[in-house]
Amino acid sequence: MKKSILYISFLLIISCDSKTPEKIKVSHISAQSQMTETKLIMSDKNLSNISFQVDGMICKLGCAARIEKKVSALQGIIKSTVDFEAKTAYVSFDPATTSFDNIKITIESLGDDYKVGAVTIIPAF
Repeated sequence: MKKSILYISFLLIISCDSKTPEKIKVSHISAQSQMTETKLIMSDKNLSNISFQVDGMICKLGCAARIEKKVSALQGIIKSTVDFEAKTAYVSFDPATTSFDNIKITIESLGDDYKVGAVTIIPAF
């Protein structure tokens, strides 16, 4: 009985001395992950949510996906979605960083067929 009490006491002393591992925050250097961190920090109150027509798209995988990818890569863009069937783009962005005009120029520079329509302010999507 004495041996088991000594053994348990010994284990308690050892466990009290051992350090708990520290939590380490890992940060990524790539531009994509920096955008992700910015997206998590930004408040929804500061964002503009818009939709607009995009004429000239002929395919979902090529045109719509390409537009969505290029707009998403712009600085200040939080979310970009292109609905090929509706010929509509939905964008959530920080107006202090970018503007609808920058988004429009980016899309129309991708090809002569792309024409961006008037902007409509929408609730978050």
